[in-house]
Amino acid sequence: MHLLLLILSTCPATLAERDGFNVCYDTQNQRALWTSHTPKPSSHPPPRKHWRKDHELNSLPSTAFTNTGFDRGHLATAADLPDSADTFLTSNAIAQDPALNRGQWRSLENEIRKRRAVQVVTGAIYSNCGTQRIEAPCFIYKIAHLPDGQILVHFAQNATSRSMPN
Repeated sequence: MHLLLLILSTCPATLAERDGFNVCYDTQNQRALWTSHTPKPSSHPPPRKHWRKDHELNSLPSTAFTNTGFDRGHLATAADLPDSADTFLTSNAIAQDPALNRGQWRSLENEIRKRRAVQVVTGAIYSNCGTQRIEAPCFIYKIAHLPDGQILVHFAQNATSRSMPN
């Protein structure tokens, strides 16, 4: 639990409360650094909502992800917070590798949901990765505090480094 408290107390950018989660958002570079939420799943799947810009944080427009080769990946997952339309704000999105987003990462999120995590922090590590059209985090991580006190940590490569234009 101490690790989660450390992460939650450290936001080098703008910390904003949204319906069901907190987001640490770098407004200068228009990118999410991490989110924190307490899952509140329901027995029915979340309704499909449309992505939209977070005007308060001046996040990217939803079209910024189009034709980039990346998915709009949720940090605070819609299935964990099915009654929150805020999970579809682009301040809660990262450019995520489609195979990772739809495969290993989805499986991880489902496993954490089954284990009824009491707190989840999901974050992104940037270092010149992605494409010329959109910056993507090189790595993503998820930390889940489980009811029995265990901490589950998962770290995955999301994108590879790219060369800077001359």
